[in-house]
Amino acid sequence: MPKKLFYYRFASHYRHWHEDRLDYIYSTIPWEPMTPAGYRFPGDYVGQYGVYEAIRELYGRQSSTFHLLKPESLYVIKKNFPTVMEKIVANVRQNYRKRMGIPEDGITLFFSPGNELSEAVFCMDEGRRGIEEFIKKYSAPTSLEPRALPSTHFTTILSIQRGSNSSSPKLIGDSANYVKEFVKTQGWPGRLLLQENSGMKHLDAMCVRYLSEM
Repeated sequence: MPKKLFYYRFASHYRHWHEDRLDYIYSTIPWEPMTPAGYRFPGDYVGQYGVYEAIRELYGRQSSTFHLLKPESLYVIKKNFPTVMEKIVANVRQNYRKRMGIPEDGITLFFSPGNELSEAVFCMDEGRRGIEEFIKKYSAPTSLEPRALPSTHFTTILSIQRGSNSSSPKLIGDSANYVKEFVKTQGWPGRLLLQENSGMKHLDAMCVRYLSEM
């Protein structure tokens, strides 16, 4: 019989009595709690594919990590991986801020309303109101903090994604066009940057952000 492979978040949910139904589990979350007699169900941690894509892109931004890239995989530096990644992210952050004119002391927020039209319709107004309240609370002159920065130091990076049209007869169109029209008619608090997801530019924006809402 062919092997029965399973792709799931955890391998820790499975015990030896499941082996008659499954042969191997590929898990996306590396959680391995203690089990009786140290049992671990056969499997491998494979991680989230989105994380793999992000690391691969960042590795390609720095010559010192080129050698860690393979055609269909990559190597992770076991001892100092967080330190290496933080240096790369810091370079991406600095370059993006400089390119977009975001001051070093500026607060950035990354907001992704989704690539489906129904998602954008559902969350654009709520997202705008939430960000407006945040800026009013923490920016001058409406903040109670005496050292609060002016609202011009608060930048929202708004994700523009091309997605499929809605299946609902009441929602016809593309999410990117809806987001652009919403901003045009409703306005946006603070400074606004529209970022389309081409050439992994979303990754640059997420490296810069101070807060994310997705």
